[in-house]
Amino acid sequence: MRHHLDALYRLLTPDAPPAYWLMGSDDLPKELILPSAAFTGRNLDIAYRAWLESAGRWRGRSAVIVLDDSGVRNALRDGIPAETNFAGQLRLASEIHQVLATAIHEIAHVAELGIDTSEAPDVKYEQVVAAMAVCRAETKTARYPKQDRHSPVWLRLVVHAWHRATKAHYTVTPENIFPDRLGPTPKIANAILALHPELDALLNVPLMELCHVPAASAFVEMWKFKLSSWRKRQLNEDAEADRIVAEYLQLLDAHTTTAAPIKLPTRGVA
Repeated sequence: MRHHLDALYRLLTPDAPPAYWLMGSDDLPKELILPSAAFTGRNLDIAYRAWLESAGRWRGRSAVIVLDDSGVRNALRDGIPAETNFAGQLRLASEIHQVLATAIHEIAHVAELGIDTSEAPDVKYEQVVAAMAVCRAETKTARYPKQDRHSPVWLRLVVHAWHRATKAHYTVTPENIFPDRLGPTPKIANAILALHPELDALLNVPLMELCHVPAASAFVEMWKFKLSSWRKRQLNEDAEADRIVAEYLQLLDAHTTTAAPIKLPTRGVA
């Protein structure tokens, strides 16, 4: 499975150093796991450096993507006979499809956050564990969890990533990449329609440089409508909802009216 993920990553980010794909089947330290099917973060390689070194896999700084491959692993462990068990073949194909969809989701986060290749700071393992504990707590207690809301920058990137993967004959259902949720992020199907005019036109622009190119106006209007309707459904006095709307409107403005790169948060995302 890992070589398929490497190939997909090279396709979508050909100029980036190879990513570290860490699987649930890798027996990762429990204290470094977040409650998510997959997650990444700009500095996640620092968190996992000691583990990667002990596994003989450290080759310098790059993106780390942690992915729960339990479905595929269990299907393979069951020893599905390829010639006789059609239902088993369908199940395995479905699991692999979901892994690839999740991978596209996370690769778009890597493109959103960027890759830090500067010299790694001297961080104690206890500090890493403490930081991951904070992330776990935020995931469980946040009123508007990050997994339910993804930024305008990410949504545009993931649509372009999906389109480029389909051009290379990957068959991935968009809704498996980002299922419809109750948060402020528009449906991925609507984003595909809004971005349709630019998908082929910007094929040769690297994902990490798309923020230098103004987005299609339909995409901007779609977001503004969704943010407005989502905010109306929240409490009248809701500072967190106001902050989210303001943050996303600011990102939309930076993403569509200037050629300057957008400053993005560096914390982990799912």
